[in-house]
Amino acid sequence: LGSRCQVRIRRTGAGAPTPGDMVFVLPCLSFMAATAAVAAGVVRVPLKRVGRVGAVGTLRGKASGDISLSNMDDNFYIAELELGTPGQRIRAVFTTYVADTWFPAKPALVEDTKHYWYIPHTSTTHRPINRHFSDAVGVKGSMCEDTVSIGDLRVASFPFAVVTEAFDGYESYGDKYDGIIGLGFGHNGQDMPQLVELLRQAGQIDEPSFAFYLGRMNQESELALGGAAPEHFDGKFHFVKRRRAEAWQVHMEGVWVGDEYCFTDVDYAYINPYTSFIEGPDHQIKRFARHWNATKDSDGWFAFPCDAEGPPLHFRIDGRDYTLTKSDLLVKWRDQPTCYLAIDAVSTGTWTLAAPFLRKFYVLFDGLQKRVGIAVAKPTSDNSV
Repeated sequence: LGSRCQVRIRRTGAGAPTPGDMVFVLPCLSFMAATAAVAAGVVRVPLKRVGRVGAVGTLRGKASGDISLSNMDDNFYIAELELGTPGQRIRAVFTTYVADTWFPAKPALVEDTKHYWYIPHTSTTHRPINRHFSDAVGVKGSMCEDTVSIGDLRVASFPFAVVTEAFDGYESYGDKYDGIIGLGFGHNGQDMPQLVELLRQAGQIDEPSFAFYLGRMNQESELALGGAAPEHFDGKFHFVKRRRAEAWQVHMEGVWVGDEYCFTDVDYAYINPYTSFIEGPDHQIKRFARHWNATKDSDGWFAFPCDAEGPPLHFRIDGRDYTLTKSDLLVKWRDQPTCYLAIDAVSTGTWTLAAPFLRKFYVLFDGLQKRVGIAVAKPTSDNSV
């Protein structure tokens, strides 16, 4: 499957995640000092787990004046990297929804000592681009280019946004992550995730592809860049063409709840490690939760008695069923009598096969062939958080 760069992960810490907010963090173990491309190969990075999300705040912005993944309570998988020359430490989450990559500039009016900031004027390789940046959730800033180092991988003139206004609640993630790396597709005809394509062009990976292996608790987690890691899956990949050229989206024929009934008004699903819970249309998720005697608590979680049993979820993709059972969908905080379902009802009417799916199945995102490969992941254990 070609040369690849791999990121290993371990989990540390404790606490509870917030529904719909999963990400993995990757701390860098070492960085290249030279600008030359490294030879294509495997880079492995251990991961650590970090604590729970705190109180929500607002970044009010408008400033005046080896690779590792960290597992945040099965809530975020995050990477640590360096920006600029000399390198500035920054922590990022990965999303396959969008192509946008952004990092925060240090604002003059906001006291925030938990985040790491990118300070453009201290980097000798920073180059501003005269273009404004904004996204759908209110992040605003301006575009630039600079060197990005992830472990022993190095990308010169990597385009990203330096933001001075972020989404509501951004400050509460100060001890978790700082920015976002988009592994999706752009709106300007970009048909390849930018990071992996630039790494391929630089000869640091052989293929513009990547794969996630997500563990729980102290189980290993990994991001592979440039291919797949055979030791993390059983059997062979079943490849499915992307439903749309500009999205990591697959056609889905239906969602079965046990052997009882099927949601047939389903057309497609996104696959995204950024999202912590399986997301689905509001009425379908609520109907599934009722089979578990699960009800929403004050935090929006579907809580149910830990000894309750309910039907599995079967996702039919390209004629094959991919099944999540209680062990895949159960979330239990240590020493707590209540369990939760790793599902979330959303108003968009779309399904997202998120981290619980990616813990059960090893997914290869193949940019060159415009397809997704799904195989059974080597099992991890322990659903306690």
